[in-house]
Parts: sequence; C-alpha cells; structure tokens
Amino acid sequence: RTGATGATAYAFSRDSGLSWELRATPVVLPGPEVWNGGDVETPFVCRDADRLHLFYAALGRRDDPTFRYRYQIGVATLDLGGRTIRQALLQTAETFRHRPGAVIPADLVARHGINYSQEPSVVVRGDRFELYFVSLGLAKPEGDVATSGQEVSVALRRSVLDRDLQAVEPPTAPLLAGASANIPEVRHFD
Repeated sequence: RTGATGATAYAFSRDSGLSWELRATPVVLPGPEVWNGGDVETPFVCRDADRLHLFYAALGRRDDPTFRYRYQIGVATLDLGGRTIRQALLQTAETFRHRPGAVIPADLVARHGINYSQEPSVVVRGDRFELYFVSLGLAKPEGDVATSGQEVSVALRRSVLDRDLQAVEPPTAPLLAGASANIPEVRHFD
C-alpha cells in the first residue's frame, strides 16, 4: 500500500501544553491481521497497574469488492516495566503489541447488528474493563456504508472484559441510539 497510513503517535509536554516533545515514530501501527491491517484510529489509552492498554478502531479489508472496509475494535498493550509512560514511549523505540483478534468483531450477517464498531472509551473498574463503543448497524451487513440502498443505524453499547481482555459480558443492546452516539468519552465516579 502506498500513501498515508493512519497510526497513533505519542507526544509529551512539560509545560501544560505550550510546547511538546514528539516521538519520531508511531507507537501503534496497523496490525498484522486482515481485520486491523488498515488504518488505526481513535485511540483510547488506560493504565492497569504496570501496563498500558491502547484500544483503537481498525479499518479492515477483504478482497471482495462488495465489502471493502469494516471497522472493528482492537487493543494493543505495552508493559511499562517500572518506567514512566514518558520513559517507555519517548526515550525508547518500543511499540504497543497488538492482541490477536478483534475485541469487538464485526457481525457480517445480522441486520442492524454490530456490523461496524468504533470510537472506544474504557473505564477500568476493579478487575474488569468496561468498554463503551459506537456501533453501526447496516440493513445490508454484507456491504459497506456506501452500498446502494444501505440503511445505517448508530448506537452506543458496552461490553465488559476481564484482565486478560476476554469478554465476560457481551455487547449490550443499545444504551443510546441515533446520531448523538458519536465519539463518546465515558468516566466513572463513585
């Protein structure tokens, strides 16, 4: 593939954002699998003890011309090994390691199901990760959003993962439906 590739970069500011040190290379590149081999975008980073998890939306591909693109949510991790985030990312060439398989895979069959998933936001609560995300449901799930006659529904959903990033609660029914479910940031307050 030639041209630009969507990746995730890292920068650090010592003065509340007036000036920045930018790492020369991305910290997360597209993954090695077909489902995450395109651009990666909308990263959401959370810390769990001495490990960083970066959840992202990945643009996947298939060779079939009726199914060119599909977003799915993945996660990549980085062990800090006692270092600060800045030490691990700005002072080394380390990158996050992709977890095999999508955390929220695309359903290619169900009408108005989770046919696309993107825009992750994560809350760490006790021994679990609550992953909130935007799903697109398609009337023609075998096609993409530009398919002739396609109808698209938008929803905010939640799934719960354990410490090993395995689903312990499948994605919920829509928590919020409609165009207002876009690029969420979810926080938890006791």
